[in-house]
Amino acid sequence: MTDPKLIAITGASGLIGRALTKKLRLENQPFLKLVRHPASEKGERFWNYSEKILDGGIDDIDALVHLAGETVDGHWSSYKKHLIYESRVQSTEFLVEKILSSPSPPKVAVFASAIGFYGQKRADWVTEESPPGAGFLAEVVEDWEQASKILEEHGIRVVRLRLGVVLAKEGGALHKMLPVFRLGLGGAIGGGEQRMSWITLSDVVELIWQSIHSDSWHGNYNAVAPEVVSNLKFSRVLGKVLKRPAILKVPKFVLETVFGEMADSTVLSDLAVQPKRLIEMNFPFRHPKLQPALEDLLSK
Repeated sequence: MTDPKLIAITGASGLIGRALTKKLRLENQPFLKLVRHPASEKGERFWNYSEKILDGGIDDIDALVHLAGETVDGHWSSYKKHLIYESRVQSTEFLVEKILSSPSPPKVAVFASAIGFYGQKRADWVTEESPPGAGFLAEVVEDWEQASKILEEHGIRVVRLRLGVVLAKEGGALHKMLPVFRLGLGGAIGGGEQRMSWITLSDVVELIWQSIHSDSWHGNYNAVAPEVVSNLKFSRVLGKVLKRPAILKVPKFVLETVFGEMADSTVLSDLAVQPKRLIEMNFPFRHPKLQPALEDLLSK
């Protein structure tokens, strides 16, 4: 497609959203933020999916990027699980309704998704063609993706990015690990054999940028780097880059005691996810390998 005149972004205050808006400014690309608080500055538009409100509508938007969603961090009470589900599925359903009812809908909609689609443990490598797994997160992601499929039937180009662990110094998992590892107290989680499918924040932003600008992008993509590592290897590489020992371990039972279901579904999950479609299209990963990625991220 030609350069969009206006891009709308939900979740612009999150880790990915902040990085994306920074790139859009550098590219002089007009955008607006859909925010959950009363709009307080130019370029903001209030929305509330539970009350079905979107001030200003969607008719002037050429591309939509939906990143908003309740964090999965923390203990999963029944209320927390409700928020995780509704903030993804119900919000997507609302945006889809607005797009379908618009006389001038966006030409492309890019939705954040997650590798949680494949469940929490799979023996073999998984690709975009693999079936969904089992468990709460898999059910959430399957319904989340299903909510946007009707757009494709109406001629809207849809891209879903199944995100792995996003690495960035500014936030997310790596940001939380750094203080502990810098003290020399880092190490593997559980047995450390569980496989991690990761991607750097800069590569995620590039994926979104290309998803918006290239008509060849459509459907589901595993947004992960080509190199999958065990949690133990990740810990050792991070320690090496920081020049700190990384020999301690956090026992599995401690995580399960503190976080319950969340631990098994996230930090203890074991998935080797292959970015098959990105490899086939020769996507130019800036960080295909873990050690150079961490060295680049932590040198800044």
